[in-house]
Amino acid sequence: MTRISLVTADATQLPFAMNAFDVVVTTITVHDIATRLERCHAINEAVRVLRPGERY
Repeated sequence: MTRISLVTADATQLPFAMNAFDVVVTTITVHDIATRLERCHAINEAVRVLRPGERY
C-alpha cells in the first residue's frame, strides 16, 4: 500500500477536491465531534470527497 497518506484536517472542511477518493476512513472520528450539526457536516464532507459509487 504505497498510495496511502495520513492527513490532519478539520473534518467539517476537508482540504480535498470533490470526488477525489475511492475510499474514506474516519476511524474514531465522528463520535468525538461535539455537536450533531458538526457531525453531519463531517459526514457530508466525507461523502463529498468520494467518487460516485465508492465507499465510506
